[in-house]
Amino acid sequence: MNNQKIVFMCAGQGSQYYEMGRELFKSSSEFQDTMIKLDKVFFDITKESMIEVLYRKEIRKNNNFDTIKYTHPAIFMVEYSLAQLLINNGIYPEYVVGSSLGEFVSCAIANVMNYEEALHCIMNQANVLERYCKEGGMISIIYDYNLFFNEPILFENSEIACINYQTNFVVSGLIHNLELIEAFLKKRGITFVRLPVKYAFHSSFIDSASESYIISLDNIIYKKPAIKLISSLTGAAITTMNKTYFWDIVRKPINFGEALKTIGHAKDFLYIDLSPSGTLANFAKRNMERDYAEQVFTIMSPFHKDMENVEKLKNLLKPRTQIHIHKHIHEHTNLYTNMRYLELKRVFPEIRKLNEVEEGCPIFWIHGGLGGVGAYSGIAAQMKRPFFGIQARGFMINHSPLIGIQNMSAYYVQIIKAVQPKGPYDLGGFSLGGVLAYEVARQLQKLGEEVNTIVLLDSPFGYINQGDGLQRKQVNPKTYILQAINLAILASLKPDQFNVSQSLIHRNEIDLQLTEDEYIEKVIHFAKFRGLNKPDNFVNALIRSNIKLRPTYRREEYHVHPLTNMTRCYYFNNINNVFLGELESYFMAEQVHTYDDQMNALNQWENIIPNLRVIDVEASNHMMMLSETRSIEAIIKKCGKIYG
Repeated sequence: MNNQKIVFMCAGQGSQYYEMGRELFKSSSEFQDTMIKLDKVFFDITKESMIEVLYRKEIRKNNNFDTIKYTHPAIFMVEYSLAQLLINNGIYPEYVVGSSLGEFVSCAIANVMNYEEALHCIMNQANVLERYCKEGGMISIIYDYNLFFNEPILFENSEIACINYQTNFVVSGLIHNLELIEAFLKKRGITFVRLPVKYAFHSSFIDSASESYIISLDNIIYKKPAIKLISSLTGAAITTMNKTYFWDIVRKPINFGEALKTIGHAKDFLYIDLSPSGTLANFAKRNMERDYAEQVFTIMSPFHKDMENVEKLKNLLKPRTQIHIHKHIHEHTNLYTNMRYLELKRVFPEIRKLNEVEEGCPIFWIHGGLGGVGAYSGIAAQMKRPFFGIQARGFMINHSPLIGIQNMSAYYVQIIKAVQPKGPYDLGGFSLGGVLAYEVARQLQKLGEEVNTIVLLDSPFGYINQGDGLQRKQVNPKTYILQAINLAILASLKPDQFNVSQSLIHRNEIDLQLTEDEYIEKVIHFAKFRGLNKPDNFVNALIRSNIKLRPTYRREEYHVHPLTNMTRCYYFNNINNVFLGELESYFMAEQVHTYDDQMNALNQWENIIPNLRVIDVEASNHMMMLSETRSIEAIIKKCGKIYG
């Protein structure tokens, strides 16, 4: 982690709210000192205190904060103060990148101009915009950006301000025109957000202010950047600036994605978002491979965990020698910090840390049939020990999957021992994940390691002659597609939002004669209207991962063998004993008349595991066990007791 270069990212209008940075102002002397210095500059010009404006008691953070004479300087003050806090704690950026108004912050950090000059430029810009421009606004649209070029209602009434990623773009326009666009988006069922701004930044609608503002920049002398400065205006590194630069950054479209490419491959960098809302962190993650999303950090948010995030970042960036000291605090008690986690993840990209707990003996749960471990997040969040999920090799990344349960388990043993070199181990998993956890335990015992617990959540029993509801004839690959998309929809919904017929995609809605690619395209299209708010490329990768992985398990070739040593084993049994039930037509692309809907696995497990502890829970069916409130609450309660 210490070999990675640090990037500070600075956002502009739309990220602000009342009380932003309040916790840092109260808790950090570095942040407070810088804010007070900046507030003096603001007061000298306006005879008002920005600190009073931001933090006065009668104002709540959810009130609209969109008056430009306050928002423009406030964004700069808060972001610049956070930068000074980090720098004073030894966290030095090697790159800075700004977006829109955030370019003033990045230039001040890079010493292109001092903070007083930057604040004067910002406040003058706000005054000129108020004086010369009609009020307008900006809309962030969660949809493929090609919509703008295909729909006259958009390109005739607005201008594109930025493309944040494939399925998110922002348009700027005047008030009346934006109302027409919002009506269109509502009618189409397209998600959008009106940003908290009163002017149509990054469009010709603010051109009336350009001449006056550019003249005001005549006497500014720009210094050469002291650190690498990347522009979201040009998408390139800059060493000199022309006279119009600080007008162009709010007038021309934003090119943040290109700026990130200029910095370099994500694996070599740590990205720290200085913005009040983590805006650029989200955009950065969407513009890089998923494997590197953990290298993007947010400090401030409306949820008042700013100082906690600062401390996490400080701990994360301690020298590597600190980590090796922590590793031996206790034979079975390690600190699993984000830094150490990222080091492990570079070697084993399948590992996922699912909670924020850093100290204690870790818990390992292994993926189910779809390959991911996101379904365990709700359980992990309630545990008091570090909780790791192990995804399937090849899930959502371009790695070849392993073949067969025994081979997969041998690889997972390597991952687990890299995290926790010596036992005792605590293992678990849902459905197929329980089978994998059992086989991992068996292999660990053969290596002479102690396994403390195995948790099997409604797990089938591997191979048995008469079948167990999952041992069927060759499955149509479109079943894997339907299962992947509907489980993704389920995961995106709150329990009180779920309605089978309204939420999930029924097999009869899609022509089974479509090609595989056409079938995928169709389910992705339907899913957008069923509550799945994920980029098309992400959903496509999820589905194709599932198609790739499902045949590799070869459960018919796996035989369950007894453990060599006594281990506490827990089986969470769905008392309804139903695999799909009413969901059969939502999880099978075609009806299988020989389909056996009963799981009938518990008796088999009891025969091979002496003193198996059975915990009865109730779920509508097997597939809903990690989605329904009644079953998930029961699992969390019991696991809390198992893991202490």
